[in-house]
Amino acid sequence: MKHIGMKLIGATAISALMLPASALALDARDFADKITATISSLASVTISVSDASVDGDNVVLSGWTLSDVPGKDGESKLLETSVTFTNVVATDNGGYTADQALFENLDIDKDDVHLVVSDVSVDGIELYEDSSTNVLHMMRLYSGIQTGLINVAIEGSDVFKIDSISVTAEWNEDDSVMQSDYLVSGIYGDLNQVDDSEAQEFFGMLGITNLIATMEGKSTWTLADGIISVPQSSITIDDIGRLNIGLDLHGYTLEFVEKIQAMSKEMAGSSADEYEAKSMQFLMGMVSDLSIGRLSIRFDDDGVTDKLLDFFAEDSGMSRKGLISTIGQILPAMLGAMEIPELQVEITDAVMEYLLGPESLEIKAEPTDPVAFMALAAVAQNPSIAKSLLNISVTANQPE
Repeated sequence: MKHIGMKLIGATAISALMLPASALALDARDFADKITATISSLASVTISVSDASVDGDNVVLSGWTLSDVPGKDGESKLLETSVTFTNVVATDNGGYTADQALFENLDIDKDDVHLVVSDVSVDGIELYEDSSTNVLHMMRLYSGIQTGLINVAIEGSDVFKIDSISVTAEWNEDDSVMQSDYLVSGIYGDLNQVDDSEAQEFFGMLGITNLIATMEGKSTWTLADGIISVPQSSITIDDIGRLNIGLDLHGYTLEFVEKIQAMSKEMAGSSADEYEAKSMQFLMGMVSDLSIGRLSIRFDDDGVTDKLLDFFAEDSGMSRKGLISTIGQILPAMLGAMEIPELQVEITDAVMEYLLGPESLEIKAEPTDPVAFMALAAVAQNPSIAKSLLNISVTANQPE
């Protein structure tokens, strides 16, 4: 009998050793506390979860409460939803990893407005023992976010929708560089729902009844020098064109992020009046440490310019060629107030070339040294220094 008992104990021990680490170590409440602390630090609000449970290798959190939201006078918000974290594993550093966080679909139908948000998930979740005290650990919380269809219908008719959203953030091996990108696909808006007769006339002139668009962008953040390089942040609208903004932002170091986190925490729980008063201080604190190294704004035409020229020419009783000629005559006078003769000629030449054969129009600022955001206020007050300070150029119909 004694040998049978020992065999049972041995078999039980071996079985336990064969179980995955997550089955032995998963603590739903500890996981909930760690992830809510991290999210609260990132969002500068207080987030709590009332229910946490383990389901196999998954952790299910529900009863999410948001409080201390800046400007809401202490108001709390209960989100009646559950989030399932899949394949959760306890790690040696006292934290957890999870493959995904899966959100329940949102389906709200109220007062003839029907909102659907589907297939929301967060990928590559990584929690440390106390992520909320380490900015880099906080920023490594996830590696991607996706959604499926987002749809708004009024009285049964779709007025706005997005087919999908995808955001990724990838770090290199030594956590010194983060590359990220986003894509918002299948943006649709029913312009017939715009309740403005002048707007409807304008849309009719352009020959569009629906807005169909895509948004996408990419960036690289190098921690050593605090530079965020954004080569693309664009929106493309069918039959209108593509607008892209690119820039190099200097000064975005971990120390800067920590400073912003601290300022955000100070604003947490502020009343509406306090929040308004602190907002400007918050903004000034943000921009005081940042500089621009490069900035470009480019528009690639997809037929809208010809339509606009034809519309305004007809509206003014002129031919299209006559309208363009008139613009060429009045543009130098309009730009003369800037007191930048070289840039005035450059802008005029580029605009005229674009109007005569619309392809692209681009404005670039490529200063020799990064220009502090605070110095841009001086440009607004005295435009004549813009050319020398920012090294601005304007070109038309050039390849990207």
